[in-house]
Amino acid sequence: MASESLCDAWTEIERSIRDRVRSGLEAQAESIRVSVPHMEAAVRSFREVPGSWNPGPEQRGYVAQFLEWCRVNLIRPHHFASPFMRSAPAASDRDAMLLEQGVQAMEQVLSGHERDPAKVVHYQQRLSDLPQLMHLVSREYAAAAARDIGWDLDPALGPLRHAVLREGVSARVLAEDLRALDERARPLGNRLWTRAAGLAEAKAWRTDAWEQLQHFGDREMGERFLESTGPLDHLDNRFIDNPYAVACVAVGFGTEFLGKVIQGMPDYAAASGQPEISTGTTFNFNNSTVNGGQFAQTIHNTDTVIAAVAASGQAQTAQALKAVEEAVLADAHLDEATRTELLDNVTYLSEEAVKDPSERRAGVLRTIIGGIQAAAASGSALQQAMTTWGGVLGALVP
Repeated sequence: MASESLCDAWTEIERSIRDRVRSGLEAQAESIRVSVPHMEAAVRSFREVPGSWNPGPEQRGYVAQFLEWCRVNLIRPHHFASPFMRSAPAASDRDAMLLEQGVQAMEQVLSGHERDPAKVVHYQQRLSDLPQLMHLVSREYAAAAARDIGWDLDPALGPLRHAVLREGVSARVLAEDLRALDERARPLGNRLWTRAAGLAEAKAWRTDAWEQLQHFGDREMGERFLESTGPLDHLDNRFIDNPYAVACVAVGFGTEFLGKVIQGMPDYAAASGQPEISTGTTFNFNNSTVNGGQFAQTIHNTDTVIAAVAASGQAQTAQALKAVEEAVLADAHLDEATRTELLDNVTYLSEEAVKDPSERRAGVLRTIIGGIQAAAASGSALQQAMTTWGGVLGALVP
């Protein structure tokens, strides 16, 4: 299950997309409706002389312009709102398809390629249905705006619990490669939000992670990862106004997925008949080395929640949280227990930051910020970070 903060950030993004999809569907319905008179005029010009059509340059130009409008606008509602339409009635696609065929018939006559009078009459008869079909499609767009709109993304989707590695794949080497990808993703969320990283970088990270997951014998492992990071496939969608925020959350989902794979590597190794491996990761803080898988998970969790803060639109707050986190990691005066406790506090602050200000717990926030300030008194790196960013964190208290 994805962290609550990431899910909250995703819910906010999905709500924004839902509003934009509904507005787009309603606008499309109105655009088609007001164009019906133009379609009626075009159809009349095609039906004036059965079996033939010899328009002048002005009339031909008018019809050509209308056909271009049709090509751009007469998109089936389900396709128009993809991938956000969870359901679409068959009638919607059927009527839109008939409308498309009618427009194609008009194009065939306009081109002058069709000389058979009988076929021209057939096309003219089909064209007579176009105005009514436009009314139907317009109503279907309006109805689509009231249907279930959203993104079928399952935050609970995680890696396979039981899996084996392909023959010849070393569990130890794969675990190291996955840890490297995890390390690479940690700062990516904040860099996406500030646009210091491009969308292509997020997609490249996803591709590299998917390739590593192909070392498992079951292809479903990689497919689940692609599904969990699916929003990265739609960053250029017309209804996404901030693709960097979407990419930020998608990378967050992906890093949580990889974190679970890394934690499961000892079991995957054993199932594959390989020697036991450790999920521990080594970190170096000012020439002081700290080991431990639990500590690695703490850092991973903190970075994931900070990414969710950035995705919620609070770039400065995310920057402040990241600065304090980095100061905690860099401060040589902190022992492992204190360092872990402070990272947990940064995570708690981030989780509160994602919430609506009216839902934040003022008492909890004051206690956490006070604890960080107390620890900062004995550490130069943390003290400097709180001097710079303490005001931003204090503003979280409602």
